[in-house]
Amino acid sequence: FKTDPALRHEFMNTKKTILNEEWTNNGSTLNITIQKDVKWDEFKSKIYEYDDKELEIIRKSFNYSVSLHKGQKRKFSHDPYIIHPIRVAINLYGEKYELIAAALLHDIVEDTHIKLSEINDEFGYKIMMFVKGMTKSNKISIFDALNSVLDKFPEVILLKLSDRIDNMEDKFNYLPETSRRRYYNENKLILKIAKKLIDGNKIKDTNKLYDKLELLHHFNLNYESLSNKK
Repeated sequence: FKTDPALRHEFMNTKKTILNEEWTNNGSTLNITIQKDVKWDEFKSKIYEYDDKELEIIRKSFNYSVSLHKGQKRKFSHDPYIIHPIRVAINLYGEKYELIAAALLHDIVEDTHIKLSEINDEFGYKIMMFVKGMTKSNKISIFDALNSVLDKFPEVILLKLSDRIDNMEDKFNYLPETSRRRYYNENKLILKIAKKLIDGNKIKDTNKLYDKLELLHHFNLNYESLSNKK
C-alpha cells in the first residue's frame, strides 16, 4: 500500500465506493460527481433550491473562486484546484446560502493574495466570518481559526467537516505518515467539537457530514492498522 501506486489507487476507489454506500444508507442523497472543467450551470443544477438573490451571491462566489484559483492544481490528484471548494460546497447542499458561498471561498485567503477584509467588502460579514474560521496560517492553527468564530457562527463546523471529508477522500492516502497522524489527531477534535454542537442542538447536520467523516476516519485508521501488521 505504501509503495505501490496501483494498489493505493485501487484502495482509494474501493474506499470511496464503500463509504458512499454507507453514507447513503445513513440518509444522505447527495451526488457530488462533477466534471473537472465544471461550469456554473452544472454547479447550479446541484444547488437549485435557493432563491434568486441567494443564487446570485453563490454565483458571484463561484466566479470569484474560479478566477482566483485559476491555474492552481490539487497537489496529488493534479485536478484543477477549484474542484475542491466546489465539492465542499456541494456537500453542504441545503445549508444556508452563506455557508455555500463560504465553502467556495474557503481557501481564497490561504492560497491567494486576497485578504479577509476584501471578502467582507465583497460578500459581507457573515460569509467573511465563515471563511475566517477556515483560514489557518503559520501563527493560527485550524482550531484557533475555528474557535475565533464558533460562538457566533457554530455552523462553521459543518464547513470544516465538509472540507475534511473531501481532503480525506482526495489526498489523505498520498500523505506521508507524519501528516496522516496529524490528520487523525485533528479529526478526533473536529468530530468532538461537531458532536457537542449537534448534541446541544446548536447546529443540524442535515447531510450527515459528522457520520461520513467518522466513517472515513475509522476506515482509514483500521486499514492502516491491518496494513502495518502484514
